[in-house]
Amino acid sequence: MNILKLLLSLAPFLVLPTALGATPLPPERPADLAVTVAAEPEKPKSDIVYQAACPALMDKGIEAKILPPIDSEGCGTSSPYQLKSISISGRKINLASPATFNCAMATAFIDWAKRVDQISRTMHGAGIKTIYTGTSYVCRRRNNSKTGKISEHGFANAIDLTGFSLTNETEIKLPSAWNNGGKSQKLMRASHKQGCEIFTTVLGPEANALHKDHLHLDMGCHGKNCTYKICD
Repeated sequence: MNILKLLLSLAPFLVLPTALGATPLPPERPADLAVTVAAEPEKPKSDIVYQAACPALMDKGIEAKILPPIDSEGCGTSSPYQLKSISISGRKINLASPATFNCAMATAFIDWAKRVDQISRTMHGAGIKTIYTGTSYVCRRRNNSKTGKISEHGFANAIDLTGFSLTNETEIKLPSAWNNGGKSQKLMRASHKQGCEIFTTVLGPEANALHKDHLHLDMGCHGKNCTYKICD
């Protein structure tokens, strides 16, 4: 009884936890109550195609058109262009086979073609009529290997070519033009040299057996900062 009297006498001074600002705990969730989370609706795919203009191809003397984006097994480019011809002072230089390039490659190729045309006019007294172009875009690995890195051709970033025809009907073609000792050899080797000044990769007949009959030009990245060049 003494303990009961003591508790009753202290009752006015006892404060329950909720009076002190504590938040009462919610009742426990029944174990068999399932929680259902609504799945987020799938976002619709956009049909918008984002492509970029290429300033070098906006010149009126350039015959080119943009193609749909290419995306194939690790190959491709978002803004491929097909280049057909280049006009210099109203004179057209045709590509024997239209080339598919990305913008950087197209820009470099046009610069290179104009330089080689100037050398041809100085050396032969005739400009370039046709550039004998071969493979540009194709999705494959380097040197057609089954393994290894994708070729720059797979990014529309390369071109193979075998020679030129001039406005005076002179034909200059590899492999014979590389070592024939005449003006044809000088022009072919000059085109190789100009390529080394513009492109990041130039492979010719002296590079290896795979390139004995053509020049390979590309704008691939070499070195940590993409500043290293391969000229062979």
